Parts: sequence; C-alpha cells; structure tokens
Amino acid sequence: MDAFGSGGCLRSPPWHRHSTRCSIPAAAVWNLLEGRSTAEVELIVPIRVNARHMKNVPGRKTDVKDCQWIAQLLSAGLLRPSFVPERPQRELRDQTRQRVQLIEDKTRVANRIQKILEDAKTVPEHHRFMLKTLLEQVEYLESRIEVFDQRIEGVMNPLELEAVRKLDEIPGFDRRTAQNVLAEIGTDMSRFPSSGHLFTWAGMAPGNNESADNRRSGHVTEGNKWLKRTLAQTTWGSTTSSNATPIASRTAW
Repeated sequence: MDAFGSGGCLRSPPWHRHSTRCSIPAAAVWNLLEGRSTAEVELIVPIRVNARHMKNVPGRKTDVKDCQWIAQLLSAGLLRPSFVPERPQRELRDQTRQRVQLIEDKTRVANRIQKILEDAKTVPEHHRFMLKTLLEQVEYLESRIEVFDQRIEGVMNPLELEAVRKLDEIPGFDRRTAQNVLAEIGTDMSRFPSSGHLFTWAGMAPGNNESADNRRSGHVTEGNKWLKRTLAQTTWGSTTSSNATPIASRTAW
C-alpha cells in the first residue's frame, strides 16, 4: 500500500479509491484493493470509470490535474462506475477467453495443413515432416481445449449451468458459445436496464451522436470485443438454419 499512497496514483475520499495514469496496471490495483479492510475504513470500494464519461462532465478547467478533477467528481457523486463483474466471473472470463484463443490457434494450424496439402502434389519427405509436426500441434491444442472445457464446466455454478442449457437451445448457439456469453455478461441482467443497453455495451448497436438536428458519426463503439465477436458468430450461425430467425432481429432494441 505504501507504493500506492506515496506514488501519487491513489488519492480519494475514504470510501472510494481511484487511480489516474501510472506505471501500475489498473487490474493489479483493482485486485489489491477489492474487498480490502484497513484500520482507517471498514471497506475500500474501488470503482472503474469510463474516461469518455468524465470528459463529458462540464466545468473542468484546463489547469486542473487529472487526479484533482477525478477526486472532485467523485466527491460530488458525478462518476458513474463501469460494470466490473465479481471475481468468480472474472476468473471464468479468463478461462473462456483462453479457450477461444486456443481454438483460434488450432484453426490457424489447420489452415496451414490445408495449404501444405494444396502445395504438395506428390507429398515429398519435406511435406510429410511438416504435416507430421502440424498434426502433432493440433493434437496438443485439442488436449488443452479439452482441459479448459472440463475446468469451465467444473467452476460454473448451478444457475450458470442451467442458463447454458437454455441458451444451447437457441439456433446458432452451442454449449461453448453459451459459456462464453455468460462469462462476459453473467446471470444478473439487472446490470443492464434494457437489451439495447446490453447491445451497446457489447459494441453491437449503432452510435447516436446528434446535435442541433445534425447527425454526426454513428459508428459503433469498441465495446466488449469478446462478446461482440461471439454474438456476431452466433448470428451468422443462426442463419444457416431454415427455421431460425437471426438473434439480432429477434431482440427488442
């Protein structure tokens, strides 16, 4: 805690802690302060804030330092905390995201195998060697994916497992896709006032930037890239079924 207190990265009212730009990763600060009790206060409540929201709050002067402006907004209750899931969900996220990366690695290796087969008409010794090593790599990645499949199933609670079962019934979804979605948004939908808020948070909704009847850029926000990619793949997958309606068109915006 001395490094945070004396380094100038953390200064705030006693019930919250905020961090401006410093050499310490934000996630490391969050994990250290989350649920931490001290002699000064019973509980430290860290919050994460979207920098764009702070920028839109009027009244800032150019000579005010970032840390001073954040502390002022925080004391006035003008900072809206961003959604940060509980630690079990964050750990589940780590596992589902790592599995996604392993699956992508496997796909890249499979594409290389396909390229070699297209190039090698007679399959000389060089190509046999390349194919052998690539097939071994595929087998290794498959074994790692299986390890994560078992781990994810084991750490999910009964409510999450039931949600996965129900999502698996939707056209375009499979069990892994349902697990990926739940890992990103959780099972508590009260965090999102409406389906439109959820799609905006995921970066799937068009922007709404209008001033004096002049419509400005309507590009989508970056959002949650992991959830955005999963939903996009699921929507495309649902179109392969003749009786399925794409998820996006079935969702009330």
